[in-house]
Amino acid sequence: MKVNYYNDINVDLLSFITMIYEHTRTRYNLNIMISSYNRYFNHDLNKDTLINDLNVIIDHYVNVGNNDIYFDNVNENLLILHSIIDIKVLLERVIMKQNDITDDPPKKVKSMPNKIIDKQSQSELFFQLLNQTNSAISETNNSITKTDYQKMKNILSQKTAFYHLYRERLKHQPKKHKFLPVCTDDHKFQHSMKILKYFNIKTKEKVKWEKYKNQFTSKEIECFSKNKHFLPIIVKNVTDISLGDCSYLDTCHKFQQNPNSCKYLHYFDYSPVDFTNDCKAAVEYIELEKEKDAIDPLFTFNLSNYKRSKQKPIAVNCDIRHYDFDKIQKHNYNAVIADPPWNIHMNVPNGSCNDEELFDLPLNKIHKPTINYSFADYTDKRKIYKDGGIMALWVTVRSINLGKKLLLNNGYKIGNELSWIKINQLCRTIVTGRTGHWLNHSKEHLLIGYKGNIDNWLLLRQQDLDLIVSQTRETGRKPNELYEILERLCGAHSINLELFGRENNLREGWVTLGNEV
Repeated sequence: MKVNYYNDINVDLLSFITMIYEHTRTRYNLNIMISSYNRYFNHDLNKDTLINDLNVIIDHYVNVGNNDIYFDNVNENLLILHSIIDIKVLLERVIMKQNDITDDPPKKVKSMPNKIIDKQSQSELFFQLLNQTNSAISETNNSITKTDYQKMKNILSQKTAFYHLYRERLKHQPKKHKFLPVCTDDHKFQHSMKILKYFNIKTKEKVKWEKYKNQFTSKEIECFSKNKHFLPIIVKNVTDISLGDCSYLDTCHKFQQNPNSCKYLHYFDYSPVDFTNDCKAAVEYIELEKEKDAIDPLFTFNLSNYKRSKQKPIAVNCDIRHYDFDKIQKHNYNAVIADPPWNIHMNVPNGSCNDEELFDLPLNKIHKPTINYSFADYTDKRKIYKDGGIMALWVTVRSINLGKKLLLNNGYKIGNELSWIKINQLCRTIVTGRTGHWLNHSKEHLLIGYKGNIDNWLLLRQQDLDLIVSQTRETGRKPNELYEILERLCGAHSINLELFGRENNLREGWVTLGNEV
């Protein structure tokens, strides 16, 4: 079988490397690689040819960047591969260039008029063309045809290299959290009570269950070693098991202040796996990335938001109802989160706002899209043009329609709706009886509105779900997943704003306004 080459690059070898790569740091034996490669592609390449093809790949692209692929200095028979991103990018480029090659004879092109057109005139003609429609282009036009217009339209509709590279970067970010399954066989605390005999809640030292093989079955030991358990906290002469679980569980203020004040049952999370090392590794990785140069070779013109440091969190203690929104208008915020204290007919620590007060807020001043750019504005590279922005508004079931009306009155269009499914400490649906009319409210709704031409600067659309399943924490604290979603849309290092924020929601790159910060 003939080997697929393109400009001295072994395309089959490129695809083979991307296929066998599994780990972030991998050593490959060349003898094993050549046999597997020939068997898979039905080739008969020798080892010298393979090494030559690898050197060509390194010289073409990878060695220009971060030296992510190279031969071992001690043992030349080993190939070291740190990252697969560069290889994937090179493979994608080669495939795209191959697809562009056609055997069709060259077509005749209409001659341009015999007049000199300066760069500014060409650019003006280009922007003029963008504002026209396909039907408006005449076939008799000497400079622009329908075919030219269609070609340009197809080129502009394609995803940019920055988009694809950013997606690859997200795919290869390290996992910061691991999922630990919960025990499903703990009926009537059969497993929990056995664990309590050997586990000290005060010291929280992990139990080596292999020592107790004679006392437990193999199935029980496997469950104790791999699954998460919730150990009942029984306070002597206080806890009444017959009353059942506390509706607030780990968010119970009474129990946190004084364990003797709540008679209901509470639990302690027992995790057999220690995630401390994993968290340390993730932090070290992030710090290592910050130490690298600001220019990322994978991102053209230093467009990467991944390398630059974020702005420190800014907190402004104020009453939003009386705040001067002209100060907000001066800044160019990408995304805004608002968690208004809707009147839900219950006691809240810092009070609530009636509907009239919320509708009087001048939210229309936050995002004012700039329109009618001149040609000089487009050509001035020092200026960055970002039209409009995103408004994420938390609403209750009662105020869904009110929230939509609030966004529409301030010039926003409803783009999406996100739901946060609340779960408690036991990974179950929230059933507290605190909110809800006829049915218990176990979720919250988030309306996402937009204003202006946001398609020009949004990064990773359609990458996230419109559903968040996350555990509740302190009162009023929202899930971190929401901030991560908006940062992926607007850029990890964009400057964003949160209204009616709280101290527990402070975050890098965010400005938080509220009377609880």
